[in-house]
Amino acid sequence: MKKNIEKLDNFGRGITFVDDKITFVPKALPGDVVDIEVTNKKSKYNEATINRIITNSPSRIESKCPYFDKCGGCTFLNTTYDNTIAIKKNKILDLIKRNNIDVKEYTFIENREPFGYRNKISLQIVDGKLGYFEEKTHKITKIDKCLLAKEPINNFIPKIHLFGIKNGKVTIRCNYKEELLISIEAEDHIKNLGDDIIDANNIWGIVLNGKCIYGRDSFTEKIKDLYFEVSYDSFFQINTYITQKLFEIVENNVTGNVLDLYCGVGTLSIVASKKAKSVVGAEVVENAVKNAKKNAKLNNVENVEFILQDLNKGIDTNNKYDTFILDPPRSGISNKIMNLLLNELPDKIIYVSCDPQTFFRDLNLLKEKYEINKIYSLDMFSYTYHCESIAILERK
Repeated sequence: MKKNIEKLDNFGRGITFVDDKITFVPKALPGDVVDIEVTNKKSKYNEATINRIITNSPSRIESKCPYFDKCGGCTFLNTTYDNTIAIKKNKILDLIKRNNIDVKEYTFIENREPFGYRNKISLQIVDGKLGYFEEKTHKITKIDKCLLAKEPINNFIPKIHLFGIKNGKVTIRCNYKEELLISIEAEDHIKNLGDDIIDANNIWGIVLNGKCIYGRDSFTEKIKDLYFEVSYDSFFQINTYITQKLFEIVENNVTGNVLDLYCGVGTLSIVASKKAKSVVGAEVVENAVKNAKKNAKLNNVENVEFILQDLNKGIDTNNKYDTFILDPPRSGISNKIMNLLLNELPDKIIYVSCDPQTFFRDLNLLKEKYEINKIYSLDMFSYTYHCESIAILERK
């Protein structure tokens, strides 16, 4: 059926209407006239796919990626980078307006290089076929390279089949030295650890089902003048340039004694230590806490302490903290931690988020007690619908 695409939803899908019911169309752009097929009928909405594009949107371009039409990894390779920024900026401004957020200053920070920026990707293997899952399915789009990944990662992708994995998942990390750290989840026996794979690709370590089978299970990453040990299973930002910008914002806004919640391998804690009197970082992943402690020593930081803590269960705060830093998972700030914030009322909160929906949900709860001085958007995940955000809040 022929339909006009009117706008985009928060996940970058085109929106049209079929029988007066909102219908979401992946890979469609506002201004497209498309022939669509409804593939999933729900009580409140439909999902559809494009059969063919009848008339191109003025903002549509031909994708540089040969896998884009099927692959679920990217959202916006069918438009210009400038347009992706406009889409994300408008989304955040709309959320500010709809949530009645009174913010004094808003800034959008673009990616310096929107291709080849990812220092980590995860690929699926199904029946020996390697690639990304297609949109909303468990079908594999076979790939030979990813335009968003760093070059050493792409050089390694064609070698993965030599491991002999039939079904599983392979995560590839790349650091500033272009060393690779490989994590494999599979029941298959890994049949090849020869020099033709390892030496030729500068592999630092290989981990199979949580057990290191070659080299080490962590490597060192460098951001500006700081060094961080990163384990195969620890969280670390995937975009080095944007992470530098994030670090600058955090460093310029911390004061006094700092509590860094969801601290990962200690990146923001160590950045904060430059201006803070003292810092305590809390994290639930044991390896990340071990990395964080090593990272403090690696950077000769003495005013930071790291603790292992499940933040969904809350945290004891015997000391007075002036600044809270929060960088939670996509689910946002847990109820326990939100209650802690509203009871403790630190002077300042630096809230880092990778999900605008939970970000503004949480800001709505905090705005009664806090002035929202600044909101930053950072294009951490170029050509996808994802958008990193940072809010600087001060107690009223």
